[in-house]
Amino acid sequence: FPVFGIRNINKTDIDYAASLHKKIKLPAIAKRVDDRYYAAVEPTLYEETQTEASISENFNLTCLHGATIGDLKFYGQGAGKLPTANAVVQDILDLHENIDTQPKNQNKALRVDTSLICGTYIVRTDAPETAINELFTDFYVKKEVFKDNTYYWMEHISSYMMHQKVKELSSTDGNVFFAQIAEVNA
Repeated sequence: FPVFGIRNINKTDIDYAASLHKKIKLPAIAKRVDDRYYAAVEPTLYEETQTEASISENFNLTCLHGATIGDLKFYGQGAGKLPTANAVVQDILDLHENIDTQPKNQNKALRVDTSLICGTYIVRTDAPETAINELFTDFYVKKEVFKDNTYYWMEHISSYMMHQKVKELSSTDGNVFFAQIAEVNA
């Protein structure tokens, strides 16, 4: 599955997100529909009021959505000396007690569906607008200049395709940065 980290993020990207009342985070996202699934790791802009935007330091947030129960969010420490030590000790205790913690085989074959995660993205690059227009023909909607950095907005593009196109773009711009704009659930 594609991974795009925050190696190329700069202060202007953070300021640009703030000007949109958003914060940049680096979540792992996954979606499953019936026997199809997809997952990716990519920078995401969350509204400042969203729970995801407030997660900091060594804390993690896991969000699940159930058809009948709606959204569930689990928050807690995911790293650091004590949480890591606790996880190691618990694993040792489980082994000692012969407790099977592995997921049971559901005997249901899952298949990758790259169309499951789609959305709106921003791309910061030094590439000329003509190159962006050509590369993102069906998705490019607008351009904004913020503190001498150019941000291009793409809509209705799959995460998979975004990663592929940014990989292509990075061959000419090694400092390209992109992020998905998180949807706000009403």
